[in-house]
Amino acid sequence: MRTGCFICNIVLFFSVSACTGNRALHRVQGFAQGTTWQVQYIAKDTINLLPAINEIFKEIDRSVSTYNPESLISKINSGNTDVEVDSVFSFLFHRSQEVSRMTDGAFDITVAPLVDAYGFGSAQRAQQNDSLVNALRSCVGFQRVSLKGRRVVREVPCVRLDFNAIAQGYTVDRISELLLRAGISQFLIEVGGEIKTKGQKLSDAPWTVGIETPDTTMAMQRSYSAVLALKDRAMATSGNYRRFYEEDGKYFAHIIDPRTGESARSGLLSATVFADDCATADAFATAFTVMGLARSKEFLEAHPELHLDVVLIYREGENYKMFYSPRLKNSFRSN
Repeated sequence: MRTGCFICNIVLFFSVSACTGNRALHRVQGFAQGTTWQVQYIAKDTINLLPAINEIFKEIDRSVSTYNPESLISKINSGNTDVEVDSVFSFLFHRSQEVSRMTDGAFDITVAPLVDAYGFGSAQRAQQNDSLVNALRSCVGFQRVSLKGRRVVREVPCVRLDFNAIAQGYTVDRISELLLRAGISQFLIEVGGEIKTKGQKLSDAPWTVGIETPDTTMAMQRSYSAVLALKDRAMATSGNYRRFYEEDGKYFAHIIDPRTGESARSGLLSATVFADDCATADAFATAFTVMGLARSKEFLEAHPELHLDVVLIYREGENYKMFYSPRLKNSFRSN
């Protein structure tokens, strides 16, 4: 599962405008959930969205941040059985369980013990060995946890939860709902690379988004494998090429296969998923990275009802290859 910091700390706000007639492009941005975020929107006047956006980040942080010791999820993970969950937790739990069942556990919110053991969570990294992984696997499995009313029930006490592979996408959806309620129908929202758009840009051209070329050399030089038009859709990317380390000659990446307990080695370098909502795109991007190219393609063919599109980047010999959904063909832009 993909992990990331989840700390609410918005520190920057400004607005810029580019006018056409009586409309203008405005931007508000900042830092939260351990990453940057921005909202671009088109409106006649600047709207002070910061307080409401700030409250969304705080609400989600209070519910499912594993980095906040006072959050609901932290209390549950520490063994408190009296915690009653809120609507944020409940939605993410049920949506996650649904994706877990559909992907046969490739996506699993109980992966937290393994994430911490590999050093990609909030705990110190443990010395890797097969015995440790096998022991922790008894604490992992989406079937081992349920929600009875407003309380989490765990099959074994060592089960711990981690929503970081879906919560950022959910945050984008919540901000989208805020903008629509404010009467804003042209916008682009981005939180840590998860994106959702509505309508078109000021010039009536589509919003454009880039898919980063995987770089496993640690050079951190960003380039883009593809640039696409994105209208009224959400997009999320998951990959194993930035957060990794080597220990005793072995490669460990931050996306863990919950079914095996090992760092995912599917051969898929990145998975970008397009969906109607960003929480869905976020969760399936992680699942497909675990599942790999062939299994992901099979899944997409078997589930047309989900309306998912993908760009999957993988390595073939020394070259990068790309698979993309046929429906995306006319969305590609020159870069």
